[in-house]
Amino acid sequence: MNNISTNLVGSRYPAFMSKNLNGKESPQAKLDDIKSDNSQVRDNYGRYIAFKANLKPIQNNNSDSTPVKLNKLRDEMKKENIDVLLEMSTDKYLNENVDKNQSQRVYISDFTGSAGDVIITPDKARLVVDGRYHIQADQQVDHECYEVEKAGIDKEGKPVPGESYSDRFIKVLSQLSQESSPKTLRVGYDPNKISVSRIRSLDEKFKNNGSKIVLVPTTDNLVDRIRNDKPVEKTIPAREVPLEFVGESSKNKLEKLRDQLSKAGANATIVTDLNDVAYLTNLRGKDIDYSVVFKSKAFITKDKAFVFCNPEVISPEIKEKFKGVIEFKPEDMFEDTIKEAVASSEDPVNIAIPLSTTNCDTYNKLQEVVKDKGSLIEINESPVSEMRAIKNEKELATMQDGITRTDKAVNEVINWINKKVQDNEIITEKDLEDKTRESHFKYGANDLSFEIIPATGANGAIIHYSSADPNKVIQKGEYVLLDTGAYYEPGYATDLTRTWIAGGEKAEPTDEQKKIYTLVLKGSLRGLNAELPPGTKGTDIDKTVRKPINDEGYNYLHGTGHGIGIQCHESPSTSSEIELKEGMVFSIEPGIYIKDWGGVRFENLVTVIKHPDPEKAKEGWHKIKSLSYAPIDHNLIDKKLLNEQELQWVKEFDKKSEEITG
Repeated sequence: MNNISTNLVGSRYPAFMSKNLNGKESPQAKLDDIKSDNSQVRDNYGRYIAFKANLKPIQNNNSDSTPVKLNKLRDEMKKENIDVLLEMSTDKYLNENVDKNQSQRVYISDFTGSAGDVIITPDKARLVVDGRYHIQADQQVDHECYEVEKAGIDKEGKPVPGESYSDRFIKVLSQLSQESSPKTLRVGYDPNKISVSRIRSLDEKFKNNGSKIVLVPTTDNLVDRIRNDKPVEKTIPAREVPLEFVGESSKNKLEKLRDQLSKAGANATIVTDLNDVAYLTNLRGKDIDYSVVFKSKAFITKDKAFVFCNPEVISPEIKEKFKGVIEFKPEDMFEDTIKEAVASSEDPVNIAIPLSTTNCDTYNKLQEVVKDKGSLIEINESPVSEMRAIKNEKELATMQDGITRTDKAVNEVINWINKKVQDNEIITEKDLEDKTRESHFKYGANDLSFEIIPATGANGAIIHYSSADPNKVIQKGEYVLLDTGAYYEPGYATDLTRTWIAGGEKAEPTDEQKKIYTLVLKGSLRGLNAELPPGTKGTDIDKTVRKPINDEGYNYLHGTGHGIGIQCHESPSTSSEIELKEGMVFSIEPGIYIKDWGGVRFENLVTVIKHPDPEKAKEGWHKIKSLSYAPIDHNLIDKKLLNEQELQWVKEFDKKSEEITG
């Protein structure tokens, strides 16, 4: 696995990859976007374009300015008799990734970050964001209309220790309540776009802090009422992933789920998380950019399984293969099918409802369905999410293959940039972005798992910088921060960040550059080599990685890591109290960011393995194992800041990196 061929389409995924073209030719004109004579690159990019060619064009005839949009929206708020409107970043599936042209939040604010919610009042709009998006939000919103609420810092830019995104969101609404006192503030929300657990949490916190707020569901989405550019849905056929890549059949996964439901006292459940549906079915789609899901819901009983989706995405061959395991129906039959199942059942139907992944509208409708014959059994998390967090051996092998391909792609980019800079060629951030995309396709990718983050110089301080500047020339001696990932045919995401000095060994880093880089590396090494006693939680890793950075007076306003699999961000998070278990895969990605100066981030994907010491393994100890081995930049290491153990860890990492990337 460490020495995969560069002729990758012909090696691991031959027949599987050919199925995805659906008989369509890749538009030749688009191949000119890839400036390469390498036929492998052009072939893989052609496959990528074949996916994109299926997308219907965005209908965008809207010319309204932000003030006009907000005024129209406020008129709709009056009709609904609400004082404040919440516009969430999600969609009706509570998906993190929402196409920009589909997102109501993007439409009304122009902010394109993956997370961040809008609070609209009659005279001001507020965008609440976490530390990843402080700078980006400032750059994108109209400050005549919007105030950016930055979790973790106050209005003067001073740190607010321990303040989470949720804390800031509550604080803003509570302040609005105080300003409107003694009146009770009517806060409207789209019940399709917020989970049951979140709306209950908001309600509880408002009651606890004395805020006079009543949360009011709107009859529909108010932003959709004012849109002139109605987004068009995509229709791209779903594909099945062969068993050799996923390690477990859909039938087996459903049986495991039924066992868990039985233990919880339920005989049915709904699945509305798109990644959970993709996991259960072993099907992948392209309904949303930077993902491998198809828009769907599922209803599972003790002897049947239904998946509700656009009928056009499920081929007759897939329907036939899943006969007796899963029945596919149009998505608008979701509620009626459940009603029918409840009515025809001899026994009460007790439906397990995961509160964190079920939107309020679905919950309310199901309450009506079961009120006379059954019940809703509330559970906090989806059991499917917990199942997919622990990867089996086949999944780990598949993910390692994709991660290694990404290592090779990024290593190629690093060498290419350094050579161009050394030769005094004019290379821009846009060139960096294009080369990164090209390299991913060369190594077998069919899509990216998120927008490439190609930050150079001061732009590295923008944690999720994704607007490659065609006029920003990469200068010798400045940081290059590249955060990127891809999807390969089995449909598992990769994610990798490397920071290096442009020009490589011919550049001369400053002492400050070396110090910052080494501190981030130091924190990462602590995580990559961590030993885990029984009961270790994600937060324990977070503390371990942050300590050497915090000890020097620095911090980073994002999580230390996130789980990864079908989705780029999934369980477990290192910000959570979830116990780390063997087979979990997640990132370790500390960083330091200094506004107007730059930033460093070092991200590896890792998994949890049994401790190599047999005695410790018997006692329940585990260890972190790195899966990513793109190279460390030795030009930026200040060895005086590393102890002997850390220097040894660097040597061990370098040896493995050399074996993989050459």
